[in-house]
Amino acid sequence: MNSLQRTKGFNFLAARGLKPRVAISIIVCAAMGILETGAAAQEPKIQIHHSVLESKSDPGSYFGLTVAASGDTIVVGSFTSGAAVYVKPEGGWQDAAPIALLSASDTYLGMAAVAIEGDVIVAAPTHTNEAYVFVKPATGWKSATETARLSTTGTLGWNYAVAISGNTVALGFPASYLDAGQGAVGVFVKPESGWANMTPTAILTSSDGASNDNLGWTVGLIDGTVVAGAPTATVNSLSWAGALYVFDEPPQGWQNMSQTAKLIAATPVQGDEIGLTLGAVGKLIAAGTQMTQYVALYQKPAAGWSDMTPTAQLNSPPNAWSFGSSVSIISDVIAVGAPSAPLSEAYGQIYLFKEPAKGWQNTSVPFGVIAAPSAGGAQNLGYSIAGSNSALVAGAVGFNNDTGAAYIFSLE
Repeated sequence: MNSLQRTKGFNFLAARGLKPRVAISIIVCAAMGILETGAAAQEPKIQIHHSVLESKSDPGSYFGLTVAASGDTIVVGSFTSGAAVYVKPEGGWQDAAPIALLSASDTYLGMAAVAIEGDVIVAAPTHTNEAYVFVKPATGWKSATETARLSTTGTLGWNYAVAISGNTVALGFPASYLDAGQGAVGVFVKPESGWANMTPTAILTSSDGASNDNLGWTVGLIDGTVVAGAPTATVNSLSWAGALYVFDEPPQGWQNMSQTAKLIAATPVQGDEIGLTLGAVGKLIAAGTQMTQYVALYQKPAAGWSDMTPTAQLNSPPNAWSFGSSVSIISDVIAVGAPSAPLSEAYGQIYLFKEPAKGWQNTSVPFGVIAAPSAGGAQNLGYSIAGSNSALVAGAVGFNNDTGAAYIFSLE
């Protein structure tokens, strides 16, 4: 995968519960800079400060392919190595070093999809039908080994995305063999006795799906609700317009089912691939697009999820090439990646938007923009993004000839 011609298939953002409202303070380095701040929003103030996590792998590892964060713990995925775990040191993120490298005992594949909530990490190699659960031991992540294996029969094909919330894990299977690529999501519910090797508790599919919709390309979990992207779905006879499918857990618990609601663009565009990236927290879903480069926002109605178009959208600022390639919601802030910006350079940029007092509205004015250093060449900062109340982490897969890196920005 050439860093200048990136694909978005591995962008995964684990859904997290509501976090306390935070102000953002972007912590060190002379190399990183704030390009601008939106005139319409003076708070929170941004101070430059960050840390860089570098992989010791070879070029082509794409360290930072996916990232996940929960509290003071960050997980970074790659093509060729285990899931790297970092815990915030007492001296701050600038002193961070990998605590553990989580991998399965019988696979040489890298953990390309990662998710974390609390003391549980889920990691999965792409192009397999398995994911691995790691539960933090009392002695810490250093001694962590595989706790359980979540697997399916060959009919679901290979997984591409993973999310965790509470006792539930969702795995996306966009190339499901069951329906010639219509796609599916496997839901795994933790047994009362604890995580153990298991097959899906339920399989989620779309009632109107068609071949090559790729449902499950992205997945998110929010308090009993699964959201999954089908970026190549046909909408209003427009191929690859894309859609999102929402599944609410039934009162009796998860079971095989079709969607509760379908979310589409206000004006579907052929080739837009809405749902190629997504973030989901609380009552808000954010989904990136390809052609028109905006992030669609869907606010859950008071009556519950139903078929709908966006309630607001974050439009691409000028020259924000590949805007929407990743998205993460951290309390009242949405971070949007543009890893190919500026055009033909692909240093990478991250745009920060803060929710107005009256709620999310259409805008193209961020309150701040984080830019990767031009001296570093094509880094693709913002290829992946995740955040918690402690840190914002962003993958830069093009760093050092596609070896990859992850940048950590503190949240205060």
